[in-house]
Amino acid sequence: MLSRLCNTCMIAPPLNDFTPVRAALRKDPAVAQVIASWRRLTGGKLRRDRERRTLVACSGGADSSALALALAATGPNLVMAHIIHDMRARPLAQADALATEELASTLGVEYCVREITVSQLGGNTEAAARNLRYEALAAMASEFGCPFIATGHHANDQMETLLMRLIQGRSVAAMAGIRRSRPCHGVMLVRPMLGVLRTDVERICGLAGWQWRRDHTNDDLSRLRNALRAQVVPALNSIAPLAVLGTARTARRLADAASAVRAQARQLLSLGKYASDGVSFPRETLAAVPEAVLGELMIMSALKLDVANVRFGSVIDSVVVAITGTSTEPKTFQVGAVCINVRANTVLIERKV
Repeated sequence: MLSRLCNTCMIAPPLNDFTPVRAALRKDPAVAQVIASWRRLTGGKLRRDRERRTLVACSGGADSSALALALAATGPNLVMAHIIHDMRARPLAQADALATEELASTLGVEYCVREITVSQLGGNTEAAARNLRYEALAAMASEFGCPFIATGHHANDQMETLLMRLIQGRSVAAMAGIRRSRPCHGVMLVRPMLGVLRTDVERICGLAGWQWRRDHTNDDLSRLRNALRAQVVPALNSIAPLAVLGTARTARRLADAASAVRAQARQLLSLGKYASDGVSFPRETLAAVPEAVLGELMIMSALKLDVANVRFGSVIDSVVVAITGTSTEPKTFQVGAVCINVRANTVLIERKV
């Protein structure tokens, strides 16, 4: 459920003169890097800054606050957006919203807020919350005339994401990590801070004298990301101080590799024979392609059949063995609403209701 709490807020007069702070921020190398990345991701030299009107997703935490501060150093052509959800205690959620509104007022930019309800949804609650959050952000971006949404993901987040996906045995495309940009419900989502560190984020907030909000759910070490952040990443940094930045570079290269894998999978997809609820391929053709391409083909086929968010995981290993093996005995593998049938001469991928 998505409900609008605030359609628009007038630009509030800054609580303090932000001009000296803006000048100090622009001298910071990490801020300069964020601004340069934001400009590249929003059209490069083909656009002027006034044409890059951006909705900054701000939770009130250090990461998104630093992003807002960095982009505000270019001028006030921003909108700060906050999402309230029912996965946190109401007083804490309201305090986060008020802190974000205060930062927007300090920066002299527009502010908007929406509320999403996810606690009643079944399945993966975190994934559902993430999807609703981006849907709400895209709606606000459209309302406020922002072609772009910016989020505060940084290099440490990228490292955590790659470690998580490595542990989970995810696909080559997934190992590309957090994408620098992607379409999002009719607008473009950009992440200008993927090249900066968490320490840079905290320094940016410190330069502005801004005390960010702390999310205590990050203390729950039963969550894999939190455990990696608290226990594994510090150990890696102590062994190799440049580990985070090295991982960020690897993610960029994996993104290029993933593009090549997707291109080959798209070529194979064009060879499929389509029916109303399935698509089939010559088994001999699929047996000759790399496993990474085969996994991406399965995902693309599922999307063609209007089945989204399917994670085949280790099932792909069994599918590959079945396709490349010599047995002609039919084998069937099912993941969610997708069924993969490996037959003597064909591979049929079906949508099951």
